[in-house]
Amino acid sequence: MDLRLRPHRFRVTAPWTNHPFFHRKLARPTKPCDDKPMADSATPRAYHDETLTLTFRVLGAFIFLMTAAALAVRFPIAAGVPLCVLAPAWVLVTGRVQGFARLKLATLLISRSMVPLAVLGLFPGPLAANIVLFFYRINIAEAVVEDFRKRHWANGCAGAVVLFFTAFVHVEWMQTYYLVYPAPFLCAAIAYTIWNFNFVSLNFPPSTTMLHAATLTAPLFLGAAYGDMGIWLITRATSLTIAIVITSAFARHVEENFSHPGHANWIAFHRKGTTQWALAIATALFTAAALWLRHASS
Repeated sequence: MDLRLRPHRFRVTAPWTNHPFFHRKLARPTKPCDDKPMADSATPRAYHDETLTLTFRVLGAFIFLMTAAALAVRFPIAAGVPLCVLAPAWVLVTGRVQGFARLKLATLLISRSMVPLAVLGLFPGPLAANIVLFFYRINIAEAVVEDFRKRHWANGCAGAVVLFFTAFVHVEWMQTYYLVYPAPFLCAAIAYTIWNFNFVSLNFPPSTTMLHAATLTAPLFLGAAYGDMGIWLITRATSLTIAIVITSAFARHVEENFSHPGHANWIAFHRKGTTQWALAIATALFTAAALWLRHASS
């Protein structure tokens, strides 16, 4: 007879381990009711991280556009020709831009070409400045027509107000650049910024709108740094030209890096009739303030 002890026959267990609690199986985690995994951007933490990332990207674009515009104004040949003449011409020739953006870039290319020609003495400076002002009015008129064509009535009316104010504007050639007057042009620049940002929001993808926020704020900061908002017109044309080149030549990169999961909510709020008319009224008020300050200073 085998008297060797077998461990499995003489296991000692504590009495409380016989309770059913210690023998139940742990419940497996269940999926959401729709059997679809939750997207990373749906969590508050991920949403916050994407918002922070987009903010830094817009800030980087702002710094880049402000630096490029300042260099193009300070060095109209060395920096202005590659950034504002050769690059737009390359985008137009290669067909990387279509539709309304192509028309806008073509008019900007003509106006940007006037500055280096005047600096080189191949074209009269005062005449070049007035041609630039003429194309500034043409650019606004193009956008107004586009808004009315797409039934964006509020922003179309706001653009018409901005266009009306340009009748009271004149430019002065300063040897290598030009300044726009009247002196209280800050209110007019803010009115243009509100209207044009709204125009881009209504007619272009949200990613382009985020980049355009940097495009429009860079000239305002340059005017404040220069101490004269008269320089706003040339810096605005320069930053806008560079931005259109970027969005045309690197469309996929802009779409991937300037998108945000909250854009759908932004579009729904922004395109409400009350929001549109509120922005139009704000544009009209800043334009009226510019006219009043012009009259008071004359």
